[in-house]
Amino acid sequence: MTFLFCSFPLLYVAMGLAFITGSFPGPDAQGERVPEAFGWLFVAIPGAMVLAGWSLALAMLVAGRRLSRMESRTYCFVVAAIGCMFMPVGTALGVLTIIVLMRPSVQHAFGSRSDSS
Repeated sequence: MTFLFCSFPLLYVAMGLAFITGSFPGPDAQGERVPEAFGWLFVAIPGAMVLAGWSLALAMLVAGRRLSRMESRTYCFVVAAIGCMFMPVGTALGVLTIIVLMRPSVQHAFGSRSDSS
């Protein structure tokens, strides 16, 4: 779900590319072009947001895999904390993961080797 929702800014990237190529007419009746720098802003900022979101989605996938193997408790904890930024599902998932990871029985199950990786 994170991967899907973080892909929405690609619409703005497409709009920015349309500004750069001149596919969109300008705001006035003469059809003056939008400045190219404005189009690059529409490409750069949402593009960075998409890359950051996809990176988080990949990190969550890796954390889920490590949770199932009881490895890298610290990594899973950090990814759960970062995932709390994505409301409402990410917040619920992140908070519940943190609560479970804080249990002494879970800490014992992960063992001392999990904090080293």
